[in-house]
Amino acid sequence: MKPIEASRQPVSRTRRFLEGLTQLELWVVAPLVAGGIISQRFLLPTLIAAGAFWLLRRAATGRWSLRTPLDWPMLVMGGMALLSRGVTANGEVTQPAVLRLLSGMALFYALLHWTTTPRRMARLVEGIRTMGLGLALIAPVSVQWATGKLPFIPAAVYDRFTLLAEDSVHPNILAGHLVVFLLWASTALFFTWPALSWLKRLYYTGAGLFILTILVLTQSRGAFIGLGVASLVLVLLRFRRGWIWASLALAVAGAAVFRFGLHQVLDVLTSGNTVSGLDGRLEVWSRAIYMLQDFPFTGVGMGMFGRLADALYPFSSYSPHMIDHAHNLFLQVGIDLGIPGLIAWLAIFGTVSWCAWQVYRAGRANANPSVAGIGAMALSGQIALGIHGLTDAATWNVRPAVLIWGLWGATLAAWTLYCGPDAGKELSARRATAAPEEEPNQPTQDDDGANDDQDQP
Repeated sequence: MKPIEASRQPVSRTRRFLEGLTQLELWVVAPLVAGGIISQRFLLPTLIAAGAFWLLRRAATGRWSLRTPLDWPMLVMGGMALLSRGVTANGEVTQPAVLRLLSGMALFYALLHWTTTPRRMARLVEGIRTMGLGLALIAPVSVQWATGKLPFIPAAVYDRFTLLAEDSVHPNILAGHLVVFLLWASTALFFTWPALSWLKRLYYTGAGLFILTILVLTQSRGAFIGLGVASLVLVLLRFRRGWIWASLALAVAGAAVFRFGLHQVLDVLTSGNTVSGLDGRLEVWSRAIYMLQDFPFTGVGMGMFGRLADALYPFSSYSPHMIDHAHNLFLQVGIDLGIPGLIAWLAIFGTVSWCAWQVYRAGRANANPSVAGIGAMALSGQIALGIHGLTDAATWNVRPAVLIWGLWGATLAAWTLYCGPDAGKELSARRATAAPEEEPNQPTQDDDGANDDQDQP
């Protein structure tokens, strides 16, 4: 027996060592993903590093990754992305887009593997809020600002900004990401305000107002609409009488449509610097539908919409090389990855939304406003993402698009923590072990400083 035990001991130590190495996944993959946003040279190293950690995890634990409801849709989507590289007419355009999509998936799993405790979840949420503030802070020097879309913003405001980035960011791309991060950053003001210190209240309020200011300067109407609808959802989730505010908002929107007409309202909401109004977007969308009809199974190759449209489906209202995407997130995914890829993406989008809703319900059921807030901000972010995607594709096949995968990873990590098989024990542990001498209504603190017993949304 002794020789057998001696032979097992080194194997056990080796596996423990390898398992310890897997804990470094996020700290290696995330910086590489950040580098990939800046330069394409980091995209392939990101995938190599992520693959190495998956091999380490397989050797240490016998499994490649944690199982999630998104595994099969992501596998289909990744496969369609690789197929996209094979069918494209320009590999130099499609290959970086494919690598960027796969890098986003690598970030998704790295966050999921790291966020295994409520304390880490709290740190991740703080990191997301900091990321949103960081995007807003670098915007004045990295965005090629456009003027004239909103008359109440003087053009002189933009004269104060100096573009320092060689590869500038379009304001609609910034807006599409910033609106989602704003909702993640501001939800603490809705759900955990009583438990926050005065310093955190000041910080969250100031950061939210600054992000909102930069979002307004982007003049992205799609982002404004997404923010408005998502904010109404937050009000409904937080306040028992939130339906009153939602009803008032719907009444105002209905009055505007009645007064000016549906077509005119839609024309104002969809007009922009590149695509002019509803008629212009309808023309772009018609070309996208033609492509889906002609290339339903494989798509045209990621990033090839503009080139193919100019060659096969020329625009009557726009000059060549002027339109480079479908100005609709859902159509753009289908064009790039075919209908199978679109179905997989819709499955991911819907599943993330459902998981966010489940996290919110778990927080309410267990009297934990911090958890309810995580679910609410993830769900509202999905709503803003989808609504903004109706008129633009600013969160797809662009450099910051990997950040959306990071938010999805955070959502699935929260769902795994609070809605998995052992979630009930985790959520109710603090209330069950409360000190006997505490007053019945005395608030308790969880490990991210949130009040577990405040009034429910």
